[in-house]
Amino acid sequence: MDYKDYYKILGVGKNATQEEIKKAYKTLARQYHPDLNPDDKKRSEEKFKEINEAYQVLGDAEKKTKYDQLGYNWDRISSQDQWGRRSYSGAGPQHFGGANFSDFFETFFGGQGGQSINLEDLLGGFGNRQPEPEYNTDQESDIDITIPEAINGTKRLLNIPSADICSVCGGTGYRGRTATYKGRNISSQNVCPQCNGTGYVQRNKTIEVKIPKGVKHGSKIKLAGQGSINQRSGKKGALYLNIKVKPSPPFTAKNEDLYLEMPVYPFEAVLGKTVSIPSPTGGEINLKIPSGSQNDQLLKLKDKGIQSTSRTGDLYVRIHIIMPANLSPEEQRLMEEWQRLRGNDSPRR
Repeated sequence: MDYKDYYKILGVGKNATQEEIKKAYKTLARQYHPDLNPDDKKRSEEKFKEINEAYQVLGDAEKKTKYDQLGYNWDRISSQDQWGRRSYSGAGPQHFGGANFSDFFETFFGGQGGQSINLEDLLGGFGNRQPEPEYNTDQESDIDITIPEAINGTKRLLNIPSADICSVCGGTGYRGRTATYKGRNISSQNVCPQCNGTGYVQRNKTIEVKIPKGVKHGSKIKLAGQGSINQRSGKKGALYLNIKVKPSPPFTAKNEDLYLEMPVYPFEAVLGKTVSIPSPTGGEINLKIPSGSQNDQLLKLKDKGIQSTSRTGDLYVRIHIIMPANLSPEEQRLMEEWQRLRGNDSPRR
């Protein structure tokens, strides 16, 4: 069996401190975790086992001393405890097979109070791994905009949740610690208390979103990489913004078309008149009321609605004839004269 240089595997010198060894281990464990290297999983699995093997030895002061003195075969001698259970003082490769492999990681990475890291979770269950569960990393959120904003486009500042690498464990999900028990230094890996073993923490961040011109009610805007995170692969889904075009008085919307209710006096409807109406894009536009216009009649202004990728909507103005109140004596006389001129004509015939 070829000699393995644990110092070379972790990339540290023989005079490295325990803190330097631990830091190197965390960096490499994160780099070569199998679930974070789906395109080269076989190699990363082997490398990950090798890194943990090296750290199990160099991360324990007593084991490190024996390794320095005796070399790679320092752990060939085994012993029994008071219950007759066999244990090994090191972690040479001869122990990495079948149950011994699981026993090694269960012992080394076991937590406090009987809690321990599941081997399948830690290494991805080499060979016996079950299919990963499906993670729905896409999210949806409604966003309300006004009709002028839909026509002209706008920007929004959104406060959205974001998953970042845990600063405590460096994204590994675990924290290492060394304790002294009966004169021996015992290294262990416990679930990180800040991220609960996920390697990520949730924070909020503010992003600016551009709403394009002509966006339609009910359409979606995709923000890639702004959704939830797959805690196994580290990949983020998309955030979809559902556009809700709110009716902005005095306009209402139906798809790309806009509608405006316009009151007129009877003489304006009868004689015709050019009036100013509000523009959907701001300001005013002129509208000609034809002579003889009727109540509830729709006047169409082409291409004055909402622009979209498929078409430009129209603006429809609905006429509402309003009778004036508190007529003056002269107005009353004129109305009576109008009635006389109409004779026996009646709209109810």
